[in-house]
Amino acid sequence: MFQLKRCLLFLSLIFILCATLSCTVDRYESDDTTGTNISAENTPSQDVSTSTVYVESVPDTEYPNDTPNVSTENVATETYPSKETESPSETTPDISEETTALPDYSVPPSSENPEELREGITFNLLSANSIKGTFEHSALTYEAWVKFPKDIDLTSTRGGVIIGNYNYANVGEAETVFNFEIAENGRPKLFFAYDKGHTKSNTIIFDCDVRTGEWVHLAVVNDYENSKIHCYINGELKDTKNLSVEPPKFSAPAMIGNDHRSNELCRFKGELHAVALYENARTAEEIASDMLSDVSSLDQANLLAAWDLSSIKNEISADISSNGYDIEFMWFSESSPVGEAAYSFIVIGDTQSVNIYDPENFSAIYDWIIANKEEKSIKYVMGLGDITDQNSYAEWERALAEFSKLDNAHIGHSIVRGNHDVSNTFNANLYNTAYAGSFEGHFGSTIENTYRKIDVNGIKYLIFTLDFGANDDVLAWASQVITVNKNYNVIITTHSYLYRDGTTLDANDVCPPTNYGKDNNNGDHMW
Repeated sequence: MFQLKRCLLFLSLIFILCATLSCTVDRYESDDTTGTNISAENTPSQDVSTSTVYVESVPDTEYPNDTPNVSTENVATETYPSKETESPSETTPDISEETTALPDYSVPPSSENPEELREGITFNLLSANSIKGTFEHSALTYEAWVKFPKDIDLTSTRGGVIIGNYNYANVGEAETVFNFEIAENGRPKLFFAYDKGHTKSNTIIFDCDVRTGEWVHLAVVNDYENSKIHCYINGELKDTKNLSVEPPKFSAPAMIGNDHRSNELCRFKGELHAVALYENARTAEEIASDMLSDVSSLDQANLLAAWDLSSIKNEISADISSNGYDIEFMWFSESSPVGEAAYSFIVIGDTQSVNIYDPENFSAIYDWIIANKEEKSIKYVMGLGDITDQNSYAEWERALAEFSKLDNAHIGHSIVRGNHDVSNTFNANLYNTAYAGSFEGHFGSTIENTYRKIDVNGIKYLIFTLDFGANDDVLAWASQVITVNKNYNVIITTHSYLYRDGTTLDANDVCPPTNYGKDNNNGDHMW
């Protein structure tokens, strides 16, 4: 064990970041508004390393159900906390005939070429669009310009997250989350959670549809003082829920176009032109004014943050407010290429989401590695687990095809099993491939715990793959191998060793290995 704790060796690494994951398949997410869940060692005698590198995958994320039963009544589901008020009426006045229809303000009426002026961006699973910093104040008004095809099928999937920090609640002191999104059938949705387990939460889904094929100005106003939440489309009040929802203090950074789950269900599937958050409950007149205003000329009073997403410079969308909550767009590509180096290693994070949802880009990862083998002087590729999402035949078939590409290109690689990769399937799929002959030793009768030795420009490396939640016997074996190989720099790869806050993963974090077996070790146990 002592050898496993030796100092870290800093390597020249190329990180290819793939999609973040869910925790277990049967608890992956909700797909409708009723809350239904989708659900013999070989240890040749040599000498001890003077340095050990830990390379691990960020653990998966457990997704509590954020879509409880929601009726079409005017009273939204309320679980916590309530502001005591007189019992509100449970009927919404029919305003469809009493209100004169507003002009089509999907773009400013003064525009000569409206469709050219209103530009938006789309999102994919290979992007991460993070807002710098955590909001110091709560928002009571949420506004966005959105556009969905009129015929897009959102019957069993969501339109996606406009802005939110869902599932960041398990990190450090972050205990409150929010999501402003489009639910199934194009219905606007607001979600709040007030504790780590999301046992205290509010879900508000409005009875209107943003799928028009045109740009739509959407505004949701939490009129907390009057125990009402309003939804406006193009300046017209479309729905009101009688509910007093305490605005949570935002305690973690948010994202645009997805949240921290970064999965296909939550990816925003339309176009997004602009987003604005206000600290006050905007009036109907103010909402109408916002709709007619260019983003850059929005009212600065009580403006928490606002972004014109059609104006992105150097991968930054500047916050129009004075609060500095810029959005940093990270399109995972070669926009920041690796500089000159004697050689490089590739580290591939969890590929489960891109494997199942975006096979073309899953293949592109390995094609890029092969195409850049010589230019980047790529000497080895290390996987970090969760190769698949649902451990299906199709996912494994795709993965094996990509591993075979590396073999044919004579690029050495190692594979770690994650909690989504079932042990029996992992071994069965890899045992009769070239991979089974690529390592020099393994623990027991399976190939989940292995080591191999490589020499790069005269520098010796001993590279381990340790199984998800490797137990004490495995750790003792690894320590023994290190002890008899003193002249090697050691790299240990595993799944769920560090948590996303930079600390070793423990029982209080999401999806600890000890939940999967009593003999498993969490990251803090390994250390």
